[in-house]
Amino acid sequence: MSKAVEINLLRDEVRLLRDEAFSSLNSHLSTSVEVKQLSDEVFSSLNSHLSTFSSEVRMPVSFVFHKLHVWHLAKGLVKETYRITKAFPSDERFGLVSQMNRAAVSVASNLAEGSGRLSRKDQAHFTQLAYGSLMELACLLEISCELGFMTEEELQGIHSTAKSIAEKLSALRSSQLPVKLLKEER
Repeated sequence: MSKAVEINLLRDEVRLLRDEAFSSLNSHLSTSVEVKQLSDEVFSSLNSHLSTFSSEVRMPVSFVFHKLHVWHLAKGLVKETYRITKAFPSDERFGLVSQMNRAAVSVASNLAEGSGRLSRKDQAHFTQLAYGSLMELACLLEISCELGFMTEEELQGIHSTAKSIAEKLSALRSSQLPVKLLKEER
């Protein structure tokens, strides 16, 4: 994973922690004017430090999928895929480039959509769709390398990330399905 992706993941985690701290403090604050003034000073200080820290990257509102580590990895995979496909020949813009970028985006977006579903079975369905899109991307990456559009080093790096995501998707899907359904699948 690139340094930029790691920094963005760290920024997202810092934002989530800050929001949780604010929420917790607000729920425990008394009506004392001194306590409120102090908390306002702390919030102001934290916000100014965080705004400097996150000025380069727009921080999203916290949704359920933000809590999924695998979603953050998938988002990093999207960025890496776009970075790699920028160097592809222009005549592939509507071919491999478009298909690879859509497959990468589909991994992250299916995780996000699935996290908004109420039933565990629906969530597992979208996790499976994300896995399918990841396999499509892995295939397209290999083809791109064989066609000379990317280096073997680039392929190995992104394949390593894809393998890690695949393992996490499998674990997530297993956790979303009842044991009974898992046994029937085998």
